[in-house]
Amino acid sequence: MSHGAAPGGTPARGRALAALSLAALGVVYGDIGTSPLYALKECFTGAHSIPLTNDNVLGVLSLIFWSLNFIVSFKYILCVMKADNRGEGGILALLALIRPRQEGHSRWVLVTLGLFGAALLYGDGVITPAISVLGAVEGLKVATSSLDHVVWVITIVILAFYLLIDGQSLFVAFARLFPPERRAEVTRAGREISTKVSAWMIGQLILAGTIGLSSAIGLYLLGVPYFYVLALISAAGELIPVVGPILSAIPAAGAALTVSPKTALWVLVFFFLQQQAENHLLVPKIMQRQVGVSAAVVIAALLIGGALLGIVGAVLAIPTAAILQVVLQAAFNGRET
Repeated sequence: MSHGAAPGGTPARGRALAALSLAALGVVYGDIGTSPLYALKECFTGAHSIPLTNDNVLGVLSLIFWSLNFIVSFKYILCVMKADNRGEGGILALLALIRPRQEGHSRWVLVTLGLFGAALLYGDGVITPAISVLGAVEGLKVATSSLDHVVWVITIVILAFYLLIDGQSLFVAFARLFPPERRAEVTRAGREISTKVSAWMIGQLILAGTIGLSSAIGLYLLGVPYFYVLALISAAGELIPVVGPILSAIPAAGAALTVSPKTALWVLVFFFLQQQAENHLLVPKIMQRQVGVSAAVVIAALLIGGALLGIVGAVLAIPTAAILQVVLQAAFNGRET
């Protein structure tokens, strides 16, 4: 492959070359740019920190600036870019220079060093994006401690995103931990678990839509202003177990209070009856249809999860029950065979 070649095999030119160059610079400077963040934190916080003065700040920034310039100009331009294999750089390209005909201890030393470098490359590629993003999210705590819960939510979303990207490769690696004769069964169980968790998420969206629609109708009939906005808040609150419905009822009651205290009272009664119908009728039936877990198991899982872990336990109760159901069924089927 020629240097700077496009996916089709022809050398990149014009805009394609500019885009590749910009992407390469972004990768290099993006990787290097995360280190100053940790360096600044260590300089001014911790047991060995220095006083936060103008001179110290300018001195640290000067050290970081000239260090980055030295790393790019000397390490990358003068050293790293000189080590290539027909225009291709990197540890894997250099590893290809080791000829199979070479024998002796020197060859195995070079192979070992190449494998060690490749392991570092893959490890850095996996860890660096996650640490960089999570480090930036953690920086929100520095701005204000009230964003602590927001940081946890953003962190969960980011981790879920990376798990979705690498889910297939992670599961293949997990299946290899089992004997070859059991891997097909483990793969089948994993696919069933993925299907059930996806069905649970769809069930949550169905519940949110049902609550939002019923709230819009009920608030409209009660004469509450801005009922459509309050219905959207109610639907979003449905995705937050336990406290979500309570929080979504507060703005609805406040809007109803502008009409009359009696209307506000009827709104509270409406939300109370709505939640009772949801908890005892909608959730068990919808989750039984979507996830395949019986209504009794759904109610028991919600009670146990909420008692053990609170809100987090209530969120994870139904998918955990579905996963345990799949695992137990696979275990019992394995014993029967």
